[in-house]
This record gives sequence, structure tokens and C-alpha cells, in this order.
Amino acid sequence: MVDHSGNQSPELPVRMAVLLGDTNGNRAVNATDVSQTKALSGQETTQENFRADINRSGSINATNLSIVKANAGSAVPTAPESTSRTAK
Repeated sequence: MVDHSGNQSPELPVRMAVLLGDTNGNRAVNATDVSQTKALSGQETTQENFRADINRSGSINATNLSIVKANAGSAVPTAPESTSRTAK
């Protein structure tokens, strides 16, 4: 990979995981996410509750709750420990 200044650097893999229905960001969809979404149902989406608006409709409703429930039991595996490289 070459940057805009012509410097060469190695390509590094980047890992990303997306978990539909994980409204609290704990890497799992469970009863906590269902309860949180249910409690927020009927609200317009704000900076504080946007994670519960799963379908990005602008409001939290039964559709969002259904999506969370459908994904209950899902989880993102923890990332393997990365190995750091020291420049020599």
C-alpha cells in the first residue's frame, strides 16, 4: 500500500463485526436488549436511544422489538489477541 506521499506500508487486516439487535453494545443479543427496546418503544430516535432504532426508521416501535427478539441468542465472538510488532 502506498500513501499520498509515496511511502510504502504493509497492508493490515481490519476486523469488524456487526450484531443486529445488540442495543446496549455488549456483543450479545439477550433479554437485556429486548427489555431496553421494549422500554423505549414509542419514542422518537435521539442521540441517547438510537441503538434501539434497529431499522433506522426514526422511531422505536414493535418492528424494532421484533428484530431484537429474532436475534436473541446471537453473539459476536471475542477477537483473538493481536500480536504487536516492534520496529527494529
